[in-house]
Amino acid sequence: MKLDELVALIEALRQRAQAFASELYQGETLARYALIDPLLRALGWDTGDPSQVRPEYAAGNKKADYVLLDADSSPLILLEAKKLGDKLPSIAGAAVATYAMELANQGKRVKLLATTNGLLWELYDFPNMMQPRFSFDLRKGTAAEAAYKALGALWRPLLRPRPLLSRKEGRKESGRQMSSSGFGICSAQALGRSLRKLPADRRAIEARSYRRS
Repeated sequence: MKLDELVALIEALRQRAQAFASELYQGETLARYALIDPLLRALGWDTGDPSQVRPEYAAGNKKADYVLLDADSSPLILLEAKKLGDKLPSIAGAAVATYAMELANQGKRVKLLATTNGLLWELYDFPNMMQPRFSFDLRKGTAAEAAYKALGALWRPLLRPRPLLSRKEGRKESGRQMSSSGFGICSAQALGRSLRKLPADRRAIEARSYRRS
């Protein structure tokens, strides 16, 4: 998926959230199907491939909504889904933190915890959960700005196999991953610039969205 396709998807998700708000407010199942899964797939996580994503992942006698797996099939990100409109819970009291501690007791230590209602996303380091490492809202700013924030937080080539990167390291890693990934959105230099300074409008995005020469 190219960058302009990701921007178009985010615009579509915004419209979908408005068009089906009453249904999406009723429960998390539709939010997962209509909002969460499409974004995960766009960011490189094949929700149909159990080597990458597993729903209802067992953690003791409970189940996490999703686990995103590292290259060695170990748990990388535990994700808790909420219905649209829900305020995201304090991470310390969220079910996903309890699941992560249960997995740690089993010798399966996850790197990141995530909560989302389909539009608002927060990701935390585990076990240091003081502040979100990443936070983005698909409704805020332009769709292009939301696309870059989503890439910086959840783009699979940046997270596997190196999940905990500083922002500077993340920009460098994005350059190394660009040529081998299937995203094909822009040059490494353009993505690095864009992660430092988000474009102001769609035209700025399109100016940076060019295929590799």
